[in-house]
Amino acid sequence: MSTAEFSPAEQGTLPGPGPSREELLGLYERILLIRRTEERLRAGAAAGKLPGAVHLYIGEEAVAVGVCAHLETGTTSPPRTAVMVTTWPRAEA
Repeated sequence: MSTAEFSPAEQGTLPGPGPSREELLGLYERILLIRRTEERLRAGAAAGKLPGAVHLYIGEEAVAVGVCAHLETGTTSPPRTAVMVTTWPRAEA
């Protein structure tokens, strides 16, 4: 099967210029904010400051940021885009 039989997404390239440097930095900042929050939760749980179990999202930050970056924004209230998660939606919220 030749690469001509696959769509651009299947070939690993998408049409268009992609995100700007500023957009990429904004995405990275959100990823880092989630990571730092998770690290503080881990420290609080280890110190016995949080009751119950803490299920960390460390290593999954880019998933939440990537999904949320593609959500519809605009003037509709509430927005018409929703996210269904199968875990505690701390990072997506």
